[in-house]
Amino acid sequence: MEFDIQQNTFSDVYVSPPAKPENLDADVERITQGMGRIVWGMSVFTFRNGDPKAVKYPWKPFGIDRWLYEVKIDPSVFNMAEWEANRYRIIEDRTIDVLGPTPPEWGLKTVLMEAVTCDYMPCDQRFLDWLAMNHQLACSAPTGKFGALAAYRQMMDDSAKEDAEREAEIDRRVDSIIDYAKTHEFEINNRRAYSVPSDKRIIVCQQ
Repeated sequence: MEFDIQQNTFSDVYVSPPAKPENLDADVERITQGMGRIVWGMSVFTFRNGDPKAVKYPWKPFGIDRWLYEVKIDPSVFNMAEWEANRYRIIEDRTIDVLGPTPPEWGLKTVLMEAVTCDYMPCDQRFLDWLAMNHQLACSAPTGKFGALAAYRQMMDDSAKEDAEREAEIDRRVDSIIDYAKTHEFEINNRRAYSVPSDKRIIVCQQ
């Protein structure tokens, strides 16, 4: 296929994907139970504005030259009545099929690139380890009202833990101040220049 963008064609700008292990696709399918896949960003297309082979992720005019991790989309998230109602648009007196006959089967999960350098993230064991952890978390997360309840309980547990840690730190500082005051009781009570450090507030009664 060809694109007439800035007098370039798809073949002029296409970047070949880096090598990946031969068994990686099988490992991804195994880990995700067929719900995930790895694709090259310049080699995936979708139905858009009447073109059944439009660049799927046009972050650059010809697609993004990175590995992408896609996941299968649950068909239930689409309302087919609304899909059909919004499928066609009249553009310059022409009726254009902008959405296509069916919703996309796959959706982008993440782009595999190093966060700091934006270099390629190799499709190696590091990625498979990340994928296994990510997929396990996704599968164990409750959904619906039970998911909301679980999230609320987790938030409350985290808040209680933070409160306990904060109280423990306050107690530690108070004990430290008391020990300091006992050790330097004479100096604190009799010398104006001798005081508790500024970040520790204490009132010592003059005797």
